[in-house]
Amino acid sequence: KYYAAIAASRSEQHEVAIKYASEVAKANCNESANAYQLLAAEYMATADTANYLNTLQQACELYPTNPYFVGTIVNYYVANAQPDKAIEYIDAEINRNPANIEYINVKASLLAMQLNRFEEARQVLQQALAIDPKNINSLYEMGRAWAFEGDYIQEKAQDLTSNEAYKKEVARAKDMYREALKYYEPLRTEMAADNQLRYDLLQNMKVLYLRLEDTAKYQEVNAELQTM
Repeated sequence: KYYAAIAASRSEQHEVAIKYASEVAKANCNESANAYQLLAAEYMATADTANYLNTLQQACELYPTNPYFVGTIVNYYVANAQPDKAIEYIDAEINRNPANIEYINVKASLLAMQLNRFEEARQVLQQALAIDPKNINSLYEMGRAWAFEGDYIQEKAQDLTSNEAYKKEVARAKDMYREALKYYEPLRTEMAADNQLRYDLLQNMKVLYLRLEDTAKYQEVNAELQTM
C-alpha cells in the first residue's frame, strides 16, 4: 500500500495516494512515519490546508523525535505569520533535547525578528552560548537581536514630535548598533570565507557602519563585499 501510494502520488492521482497513505499511516508499521510525510505532501499538493496541518500535528505527537515533522510544522507557522505557534513546537523540541542549539537559535530569531521581544531573544541565545560559546549562528543571531532592536527604536522615533526626544532615541538606537558590532566584528575575523552567512554578515555590518556614520569601516566592508 505504501508503494502504491508513492506510485499514485508520482502520477498525480492524489485521491488514490491519500487513501493508501492514510491507511499505512494508521497501521503503525515500519512505513507509517514515511506515510505521514507523503500524506502531508499530498494534502499540500491539493491545497487542503486543514488536513495538511492536522496530519503534521498528528505526526509530531506520534514521532516527536523526527526532525522532519517538527521542522515542517515550524516552517508552516512561520510562513503563516504565527510565530507563537512555531515557538510552541520549538520549545517542545528544546525540552526534549536542551542541547539542540539549532532550535534555540531559531527560537531567538523568531522572538527578535517577528515578535520584537529582543531582550528575551538575547536571554535565549545566552543558553546556546553557554553550550557552545563559539557557535557562529548563535553569535550572528545575537548581533541581529541588538541590531533589530536599534532599528525598532529608530523607527518608533520617527513618530516623536519633540526633537529632543527624537535625538535621545536615535542615540539609544546607535548604542544598540554598537552592541551588535561587538558580535559582528569578531565574527568577520573568525567566520570562514565560504560560510553561507558571511555575505549577510557583511551586509548587516555595512548598514550599521552607515547608520553610525563610520565612513572608513563602511568603505572597508563594502570593498570586501565587492569581491564576493
